[in-house]
Amino acid sequence: KITPDGKVKVLDFGLAKAHVGEEAPQDLSQSPTLTRQGTEVGVLLGTAPYMSPEQVRGKPVDKRTDIWAFGCVLFEALTSKSPFLGETVSDTLAAVLKQEPDWQSLPPDTPTVIRSLLRRCLQKDPNRRLHDVADARIEIEEALTEPATIHTPATTTAHRPQRGNLLWALAGLVAGSALAATLIVNLTGDQQGVPSTSRVNISIPLAGGYPAVLSPEGDHLVFVHSRRMGAGSQLYRRDLDSFETEPMPGTEGSNVVYAFFSPDGREIGFFVDGKLKRIPSQGGSLQTICDAPNPRGGAWGPDGTIVFAPTAVSGLVRVAESGGDPEVLTSPDPSRGERSHRWPAFLPGGKELLFSTITGGDNPKVEVISLETGQRKVLVEDAVSARYSPTG
Repeated sequence: KITPDGKVKVLDFGLAKAHVGEEAPQDLSQSPTLTRQGTEVGVLLGTAPYMSPEQVRGKPVDKRTDIWAFGCVLFEALTSKSPFLGETVSDTLAAVLKQEPDWQSLPPDTPTVIRSLLRRCLQKDPNRRLHDVADARIEIEEALTEPATIHTPATTTAHRPQRGNLLWALAGLVAGSALAATLIVNLTGDQQGVPSTSRVNISIPLAGGYPAVLSPEGDHLVFVHSRRMGAGSQLYRRDLDSFETEPMPGTEGSNVVYAFFSPDGREIGFFVDGKLKRIPSQGGSLQTICDAPNPRGGAWGPDGTIVFAPTAVSGLVRVAESGGDPEVLTSPDPSRGERSHRWPAFLPGGKELLFSTITGGDNPKVEVISLETGQRKVLVEDAVSARYSPTG
């Protein structure tokens, strides 16, 4: 619900069971959830205008269904109407399967990055859909801080909510004040060396949609936390065998982002107020490494170098962990539509690096680069923020 002063209120995140004898609601966005033995494959579970195509078909679902629902909410917030809404529930479900949203109904000043985000969220093929809602939070934040490209559609709707307020509110829906982080930690098993798996649900307060990072040893988390958006933040540490979350003194700043561990887990790199810094993971003195005006992720290599994206419209650079002037590692190729390279991650051995290529369109990709030869290879199309997971 949007209040008269432009605030967004979330009325319901739950599932409501439809009872026999209830009258069909006139507003299908308020229709009861379709449900019948919801744990079975092949049944419908969801509210019609926000159901993904795989939900409508009764197929197994995962977090990509939530991405679809988020896209529906974002579209509705910007246009004041659902992207898939028919006269009846059956018409609505048919629209979800067969029709495209009315993209021309978006406000003319909707930023290009938001238009692209909507199309990625509302891909009918889940394999081509945005894979992580944290990336949506980042795209919305960029739309608020970077100049927008104005579109002039053929038709416009009569009522336009205030776009800036809506984007901030929706960004808050994505990030939230707390996130249940589900961690899978490999622990030493029996004497024969068979690993066991421990699953731990921890509610942690995140800031800005930046993900929590797990130490290489798998025994503690580090994350960014702030009391409210834009009011300052700092790094916090949480040991997995503890109920206490502790702030890391000295890491405070107006804009703390993107923490990452050194390969041995003894230190943490992070960005604060336009600088790349490092701090012992147990706490201690900080060291400023170099400037990083508007960073987009970093990674610490086994050779003692740190690779990072210094701005949202740059390639990757690398710098010695002891500090100094960064040197250019990659440069976006405008002839290929590349806008930036970001979110680096070292592969085992430290000779190759994963990174994301962001383009001006809606086709980001994950690439790998050899740090010895500079050769690049595309690994995955329409994806971002890849991380290596050891086999087995």
